[in-house]
Amino acid sequence: MIDFHGRGKKPRYFEGWYFKQHINGRVLALIPGVSIDKAKGEDRLLQVIDDIESHFSALPYEEFHWEKEPSS
Repeated sequence: MIDFHGRGKKPRYFEGWYFKQHINGRVLALIPGVSIDKAKGEDRLLQVIDDIESHFSALPYEEFHWEKEPSS
């Protein structure tokens, strides 16, 4: 993740990152994200997708940590 744009955003906001890997004909995708919604509040999420199924986990927003990468 290069940058997180969600600091200080108001509800309805979503930001996510999509990481996909192909290995020997199989696929694994990881989608971490941040959701800010009036009704649900602020959450972070992780979705894991493979060739067979998809799993989704929502965690408290306070569990989301991000540090800006140093400039080169």
